[in-house]
Amino acid sequence: MLIKDIMTHDVIAIGPEIPIVDAVTMMKLRNIQHFPIMDESGQLVGIVSERDLLIVSSEHETAPQNIELKDPVNKIMTRSVKTCNSLEPIEEVAKRLLKQNIGSMPVIDNNKLVGIVTAKDFLKAVEKISGGKLETTRIEVEVENQPGALAKLLNFLAERNVNVNAVMTSWSDNDVVCFVLRIVCKQPNSLLESLQRADFHILWPNTELLKMPTTA
Repeated sequence: MLIKDIMTHDVIAIGPEIPIVDAVTMMKLRNIQHFPIMDESGQLVGIVSERDLLIVSSEHETAPQNIELKDPVNKIMTRSVKTCNSLEPIEEVAKRLLKQNIGSMPVIDNNKLVGIVTAKDFLKAVEKISGGKLETTRIEVEVENQPGALAKLLNFLAERNVNVNAVMTSWSDNDVVCFVLRIVCKQPNSLLESLQRADFHILWPNTELLKMPTTA
């Protein structure tokens, strides 16, 4: 999945001379958290976040001194803007967001602003990639980190007519890997027992809990 698949395409940008108070009003009306700042030539010159704007209008100790709501946003905007392009893999951009501790990145293609991607967009992508909206059963299986481990697991499921709708990977160390799968299975409890008999290590659901009687 690429940035173009998850970004917001209809970006709302503002000019550097817009008063802070007007930017606050626009942000509330549009229900957005970040404004790219564009100059008259259409070049990206900064970015301002909801947090930046709200701090100015508060009495918080971190509020910048000698800044008033009537002042232009260029007095509080971040000038060194981190950007990405629309054809980058989402995981690479997500790593940069985490490393740089920022909540969004304008998307620039051929020196033109074509979108913006935020932390919320990445959460939506995780839901989509993981098959979270599908009517499926979620299982986690831990296997040794070696060639053919995933193929062995998928073949085991295919032989039992189990359809796999999504696969994700979670690492705990270099020796083992956990596969998180969304599957379509009529009898998941029976399948889990079969996996255990075949020496697959089930992390989720907890098979011991499944054996416990339920209470009314």
